[in-house]
Amino acid sequence: MTIAPIWSEQKLQSLQVSKELIKYFPVRTTAPVAQSVTERQEVIKATLKTVKDQNHQRHLQRHYIQNSEDGKDTPWIQYTGWKRRFEGCNMEDWVKLIDLELGLGEEEIYASLHKKVVQMLELSYAGNSLSDSI
Repeated sequence: MTIAPIWSEQKLQSLQVSKELIKYFPVRTTAPVAQSVTERQEVIKATLKTVKDQNHQRHLQRHYIQNSEDGKDTPWIQYTGWKRRFEGCNMEDWVKLIDLELGLGEEEIYASLHKKVVQMLELSYAGNSLSDSI
């Protein structure tokens, strides 16, 4: 009885390490799944619709504060309890309240107030007494 070599077709992937050294690796190939163009388009459309819906849901929820254990909380956030206070609130509504237009003359008042607060902070950082400068 003679044993003859059995040859089968094999695909190879080559990797050239250097000019002298080339490595070969066997690669398995599978026959592509027969799909018509319309089927592929439908799968792509369905996938895009799903992703778009998920993105829309995330967009709707991004302004709401969720008091959960996941996420990054700084000690300051924990100390102030802001997540507990604003849980379930739509922060977009709060931003609209802050972003009100200033009336005539109010801008100068706020600019003056801002200047005083900055001066007070600078003096306190320098170690001077607030009562001496005001």
